[in-house]
Formats: sequence, C-alpha cells, structure tokens
Amino acid sequence: MSGTKPLPPLCLCAHDFVPTIRLGGLRHMKRWRIAIILGATLIAFVLMVVHGLHAVSERARDVQVCDVCERLAIMMRMFYIAEGHSPQSLAELQHADRLNETDRRIVRELFLIMQHNDWHDTYGYIPSTNTFTFTITVTGPTGWLGGQRRIEKHYEMDRQ
Repeated sequence: MSGTKPLPPLCLCAHDFVPTIRLGGLRHMKRWRIAIILGATLIAFVLMVVHGLHAVSERARDVQVCDVCERLAIMMRMFYIAEGHSPQSLAELQHADRLNETDRRIVRELFLIMQHNDWHDTYGYIPSTNTFTFTITVTGPTGWLGGQRRIEKHYEMDRQ
C-alpha cells in the first residue's frame, strides 16, 4: 500500500436524502425558484393585458377623433353655405343663427362629445387666409409618462 491513498470515510447527512422535484425535466428546483418563475409569469401576463387594453382604448380614441373631425368639417361646410363665410372660431359655429334646427342639434352633440370625451382631448379650429381651407386640431395626453399627442386634419371645401 505504498502508493495508494485511503478513501475518505462515507458521511451520510440529512440533506443527502431530500427527494428531488421533477417538473418538465427540471431537476431539484426549490420552491422559492418556482414561486419566482410563477410570479414573473403572472407579472408578464398582467403587463400584456394592460398593454392590450391600452391599445384598444387608443384605437377607440382614434375612431372617435376621426368621426368628430369629419362631422365637424361637414358642419363647417354647412356654416359656409348658410352664412356665406367660414367661421372664425368653433364658438361661432356653435352660435350660428342661419343653420336649421337639425344642424344646430348636430353641432350641440358634437360640442358635447368634444368637451366630455374619455381621453381629455381638446379640439381646435384654425381658419385659413384662403376661404376654402381650414384645419381641425386635436391635442391631448398620450396616457404614458405625461406625453402629449397632437393631430392636425386639413380640409378643403368644394368651390361652388
């Protein structure tokens, strides 16, 4: 026995007898690791749902903005036909005397939508020096980190 080393004594401890957990091929995963993975998965799922809801809300906002702008442009043309000139402000459109009752009701509904929308958008009107063109602006918060969004829609009236 001159060149061989003796083997160390065999020590059996309590942690050597802990059964291993097998989940999908993963070996010996502790409960806290499972909890962390499940928690991270849950957080990722919630963030995806929140992002999806925000995207749906933004799409609904875009649809409403386009609808209001188109209807407002039509009412601007109606104002021009009734009054013989373009309004200088949105307030002038709201108080037009020569519009018929149906057109006044439509204008009132538009102003209610513009003033009480879910996204706190502000609608504006920029008359042009050219009688036949005008711009409708929509500004409001983006909803993320205090950003602002601004939309400008340019319209040209038919010259009749």
